[in-house]
Amino acid sequence: GHYFSFLGTVVKGRGIGKKIGFPTANLKIEDPWKIVPPNGVYAVRVSFQGKDFIGMMNIGFTPTIKSQSLTIEVHIFDFNSQIYGERLNISVVKKIREEKKFSSVESLQNILNIDENKVRLLFKNMKL
Repeated sequence: GHYFSFLGTVVKGRGIGKKIGFPTANLKIEDPWKIVPPNGVYAVRVSFQGKDFIGMMNIGFTPTIKSQSLTIEVHIFDFNSQIYGERLNISVVKKIREEKKFSSVESLQNILNIDENKVRLLFKNMKL
């Protein structure tokens, strides 16, 4: 088959990912009945304007940053464009880990670097 996928529109977030070196596209799911994966960190493929990118996605309440609502955030690797209001097609390739609260933002940054390395290696080995 194919990977589970969904469409989302990029909305403005709090800008925290950008501040810590991991800018994210915050997604609003267009279909209120769409089932999304459980909370956690995932390796994803992102399709945007006919191009495919790889990245990692967090679904959850970002406990280290203390979000009050469920968020879906995608960090697209090697990508630097303003895409507010654009639609992204996200294909979920593999769950990397559970969402976790870290003792500090620095600890979060360290694990995000490890997550990124895992995701890049996964896609390299899959030859995607």
